[in-house]
Amino acid sequence: MIGRLLRAIAPPRPAERPTGGGLPWSDLYPDRSGAGLTIRRYGPPRSVGATLASTILSPANAARASLAIVNDGTANLYVGLGPAVSTVAFDAKLGPGQALVLEPPDTYQGDVAGVWDAVNGSARITETT
Repeated sequence: MIGRLLRAIAPPRPAERPTGGGLPWSDLYPDRSGAGLTIRRYGPPRSVGATLASTILSPANAARASLAIVNDGTANLYVGLGPAVSTVAFDAKLGPGQALVLEPPDTYQGDVAGVWDAVNGSARITETT
């Protein structure tokens, strides 16, 4: 009897929020439209052998969303954002086992070149569009 009385005079409960996802996408990012997820297409990983001459690691691609370069060699890899690079004029120096990842908003869509300071190993490259 008391339980029925309390339920009758208690204020109504607010509607329960769905669980398992937190806030809706539109609440978190009101300036972005759509479902909030972008499907990326991963190209097959490729390998470029070490060389003492500047070589293109990834050709220009206007649809590039991200680019990952991993130095699989034992020598330093010098990476340049452009068609040519040298060991004294470069944008990033990757030691053995190090990686360079270009993601939005820093995704560069032009040629990416590389050169090593010794011929040993290769670079693994993965690109998404």
